[in-house]
Amino acid sequence: MDDKTLELAEILARNDKKIRSVWKQEQQDAENRRTARWKEVREKQAKLVELDEELEKLYWRLADKKRELERTDQYENNTFSHTITSAWSSLDKECKDLDRQHSKKKQEIEKTEQPPDVVYQPLPQNESQALRVLFFLFTNVDVAHLMRAFLHYIIFDKCC
Repeated sequence: MDDKTLELAEILARNDKKIRSVWKQEQQDAENRRTARWKEVREKQAKLVELDEELEKLYWRLADKKRELERTDQYENNTFSHTITSAWSSLDKECKDLDRQHSKKKQEIEKTEQPPDVVYQPLPQNESQALRVLFFLFTNVDVAHLMRAFLHYIIFDKCC
């Protein structure tokens, strides 16, 4: 398609109320999509701060329990009693549970770190280019072909 066709499409689109209305609505919709995406990004950033804090707390709780488990294990090796074995078992279970929580929190962080879906804008941001696109979307196909043929006639047939 040549430049003259596109220029005529833009001129006609600028004077078409329906196309102008669609363009204004699309501008608003595009802004709403951008705003919604940035809101989602900010929410994810805030959530990541919370998750990082929770992960750090879990890390330190797990480290404390593991140290306690090691002390109990060392003490158990020197003396054997049912009470100590039960305490070791309980600590071992707590460590495994905290380890699972820690792993789940890491997975949640990885999932939250994924960026939101890309925002696709269906029309060019430039008004002239967008009006050209809208002209061909909202104009009867026969009229568009007729216009192209007419421009071809004016440019090539009449001048030569």
